[in-house]
Amino acid sequence: MQGWRNKTWRRAKAMWKRPQLDRDLHDEVAFHLAMREEKNRRAGMAPEEARYAARRQFGNPTSLEERSREMWTLVSVEGLLQDIRLGARKLRKSPGFTFVAVLTLALGIGANTAIFSLIHTVMLKSLPVSNPRELYRLGAGTSCCVLDGLQGNFGIFSYSLYQQLEANTPEFSEMAAFGGALNFLSVRRAGAAGRAEPYVGEFVSGNYFSTFGLGAYSGRLLSASDDLPSAPPVAVMSYRAWREHYSLDPSVIGGSFLVNGHPATVVGVTPPEFFGETLRRDPPDFWVPLADEPLLRPDGSLLTHPELHWLYVVGRIKPEAKPTQVEARVTLEVQQWLTSQGQIPETFRGEIAKQHVTLSPAGSGVARLRANYADGLRLLAAASGLVLLIACANVANLLLAQGTAQRAQTAMRVALGAPRFRLIRQALTEGLMLGLLGGAAGLAVAYVGTQVILSLAFRGAHYVPIDTAPSLPVVAFAALLSVLTSVTFAAAPAWISSRADAGEALRGAQRSIHEGSSVPQKSLIVLQAALSLVLLAGAGLLTESLRNLESQQFGFETDGRLIVKVDPGLAGYTADRLDGLYRTLRERLGQIPGVESVSLSL
Repeated sequence: MQGWRNKTWRRAKAMWKRPQLDRDLHDEVAFHLAMREEKNRRAGMAPEEARYAARRQFGNPTSLEERSREMWTLVSVEGLLQDIRLGARKLRKSPGFTFVAVLTLALGIGANTAIFSLIHTVMLKSLPVSNPRELYRLGAGTSCCVLDGLQGNFGIFSYSLYQQLEANTPEFSEMAAFGGALNFLSVRRAGAAGRAEPYVGEFVSGNYFSTFGLGAYSGRLLSASDDLPSAPPVAVMSYRAWREHYSLDPSVIGGSFLVNGHPATVVGVTPPEFFGETLRRDPPDFWVPLADEPLLRPDGSLLTHPELHWLYVVGRIKPEAKPTQVEARVTLEVQQWLTSQGQIPETFRGEIAKQHVTLSPAGSGVARLRANYADGLRLLAAASGLVLLIACANVANLLLAQGTAQRAQTAMRVALGAPRFRLIRQALTEGLMLGLLGGAAGLAVAYVGTQVILSLAFRGAHYVPIDTAPSLPVVAFAALLSVLTSVTFAAAPAWISSRADAGEALRGAQRSIHEGSSVPQKSLIVLQAALSLVLLAGAGLLTESLRNLESQQFGFETDGRLIVKVDPGLAGYTADRLDGLYRTLRERLGQIPGVESVSLSL
């Protein structure tokens, strides 16, 4: 082992003395050739014949020098550096070829990286919480937002049922509940001039943040004592709302606000990376205890209605508990609770035994986006994969054409003793350099592409908690994709280079009528045509579907229609004042120039 290390160290040091060693090696080869030539002259040969005979007897000096260098240098590093320098020179001398190849790869790699970025965020990425693998949701699906009666597979629960499960399921260290739907809140600072602004709020249990193992960025988060009817109203603000609406003003923490006209204290700010338990457009700006729900929406409170299911439930399972056993226990608890309720009609009580609860991993949160966009992302991934294959075929064809143009040079190298594995390695190195350049450019394409897809998928959203900047997994994916792509499109040119005929250099490669790369090129063209046909057919079908959706008849005129959503309760309006409010709205909206008619609907 020690000898191997010493040998490696000597070879590494030899790289720094490469010019001197090369000169010494060249001088030694020249000395041996001169000695053989002198010997031949003494044997009676003419000077010219003695020189050629000495070269024949000695062998190929270039090949011998190459083998000698391998004895005292790090072969892999030295050869790789040579291949990189040669590849860089070739790419620099062909700017048009390099630009087209890199652009083609950037589009293919960028499209795949953009789709992977979305798949990673929507379908693979865990919530920014502690130990996400311990989190399980009681129920599955995206049932929303208020249900009554029996569900079959329970996925949404009433407050009374949540209390029953929390008290009788010791397999969970903590169990939190939160509203299945978000609510608009009217918020302004107490004593501040101006009117209230609309914000997005979510009603959560007092142990919501502790269940997720979160700490406050500033101030404190909700606790169980905040979720009591006798507790003073409090709220927690998101970091984004604090930054964008209050410019990180420290006086906000502990400050008094009017929420739906009722005073409440903002006790803290969530961590910047936390957007809630569900990845969705326009996530909550405020989190409010469930105990304050009757106060903030007195006309539509759900808290005291055990027959109305409106809460999702997530728990942190204990390490020794088994999900299958917990699932059976929770199912039994739900069945027993339903049996004890008098709201279930007698005719449906036989269905209670069929009700069950499925435990589903919640480390990634409530998978609404996954359920809504999984099929679309898979379709985009398949399409972008075909685009990448077409890009690989294009670049491979470009490299084959370049290899054909340089066939005489390649044949000359073989004739001079260049090992075929070096030609293959050089072709693969050049392809790898193109792939890495294309991957770097592809990251920029992926960044723009992700933004475009988000703007189309969430049109009208004020904020979507998906970071379009390349993250470490995305960069790693782009790098891996670049390497695999490089090997794919460089394989055929490398194979052609390895079959170079040294005799062509002697006969004159330009007189050769055999095109060694014609079969791979034709195969790549067929592959491109087939993949392009698949993409064009799919694009045509999708375009036709979109055209049908845009031109379908709804039974009324859709052009020029605008919808304005109004919630008078946020401004303190009571039911007896609504008639006058709606009458005033219709009159004033109808007086706006260009407005032809105004109507109201629930």
